[in-house]
Amino acid sequence: MLPIEERDWGDAKKHNLMGIHDAVMDNVRKELKRLLEFFGYDEDEKNSNDSLFLELNERIVIRDKSENQKKDAIIGGELHFYLRENRERSRVYCEKVFQTLFDELKIRLNPIPDGYTEKMLQEEVDELKNSYKKQAIGPAKIDVLNERLQSSDMTGFFQMCKAIQGFQMQINETNRKHEALSLQNEIQKRKLQEVEEESAREREEHSKALQDMAENNRIGIEKMLNIQEENRLKHERKVKELYEANHQRIAEMTKSAQKKDEQRMEMHQQEMAKRQKHFEDTLAKAKMELQTSQSENRRLEGEVCSERQYSQRLRDRGFFWRLFNWDPAE
Repeated sequence: MLPIEERDWGDAKKHNLMGIHDAVMDNVRKELKRLLEFFGYDEDEKNSNDSLFLELNERIVIRDKSENQKKDAIIGGELHFYLRENRERSRVYCEKVFQTLFDELKIRLNPIPDGYTEKMLQEEVDELKNSYKKQAIGPAKIDVLNERLQSSDMTGFFQMCKAIQGFQMQINETNRKHEALSLQNEIQKRKLQEVEEESAREREEHSKALQDMAENNRIGIEKMLNIQEENRLKHERKVKELYEANHQRIAEMTKSAQKKDEQRMEMHQQEMAKRQKHFEDTLAKAKMELQTSQSENRRLEGEVCSERQYSQRLRDRGFFWRLFNWDPAE
């Protein structure tokens, strides 16, 4: 599989890995929103659902947040795996491209044609670099070119040309140093651009996550309110249907219950009347017994009083003393 460009380095027409990543992330966020809407809104799980958008960003991309970044801007997450794999493929591919062009150059100059000058050699090297930049693909393009131009193979090749043709190689060496410095500057420039781009992308992804959280919350609340309203209307319809269907039966049941209540009330009144009569009879009997007791007591009191009067009369007459030598009062 061929590598692809990692970023948009000025050619927007070419596909690049980070551009694909942005498109995929947009689709993933949309799918996550759709799934959350499909499964519904749960107040108990609201916070965990909202955090899914932020967790998604962290799982896909982990960025270096240190002040002095010595590594790449992206140091972890699912995206880091694809970046690393693409860079490895890019290095292998670019090494192959440069080696092929370099081999073709050596073949053309073996043997070195008569009248071949140092300027012509420099033009050949410039052509090799231009061809390489057109054919090389991916993030390792500049690194590989810089390494190969400074490699022992290239140095040995120039030394061979110098020995065979007697070239001074001053121009070539000057150009090589200038090219190396230019490539180093470009590498640093791209590194800085990568850091700035990832910082901006992180802010944008975080902003989108917050927007998605707010949108998910709004949709969830609207759905919950709609469900509550639907349930309320459904309940009202059910109550109305039951009322209409059971109106006659309820009326009959009410009438029957009322009749039973009246019967129970009548029975209760009868029972209370019986109890009242029994109470009155008992009370009358008790009064009669009391009156009888009182009459008997008055009779006995009368008899006792008569006996006392009679005894008094006898004492007055001295009957007991004379008859029995005994005083009834003792």
